[in-house]
Amino acid sequence: MHESSPSSRISRAAAGCEAFCESGVLRIRLEGPAVGQREVPAMSGLMEEMLQAAGEGLRHVVFDLSGVSMMSSMGLGFCIASRNEAVRRGADCVLLGVGDELLDLLRLMKLDPLFRICGTESELARLTSP
Repeated sequence: MHESSPSSRISRAAAGCEAFCESGVLRIRLEGPAVGQREVPAMSGLMEEMLQAAGEGLRHVVFDLSGVSMMSSMGLGFCIASRNEAVRRGADCVLLGVGDELLDLLRLMKLDPLFRICGTESELARLTSP
């Protein structure tokens, strides 16, 4: 298995998202305003590629949702499947910049306990600092 060095930075982009991995933190910025059927296949491929590239030093997977206002069931399924894979690899999964409506949806579906939720970059920095 490939293991990236702590100081190396890996970055990739696909339709609907861009990702980079540095110092054990894989960050995926989902481009909104909606995440659904059209975006999920490309995001899934990117996620798989980035998890492989991150190697064994992965500590956190961060989904930056600051540009997302609507997410379909396929988008939610992508986040849950990605979270499960992160946990399987020993990493936690963080949602950053979740809007009120999306947070209400996560709570309604009782999905919020699956993720650590950070409202700001400073909260995220505290959480992900080595």
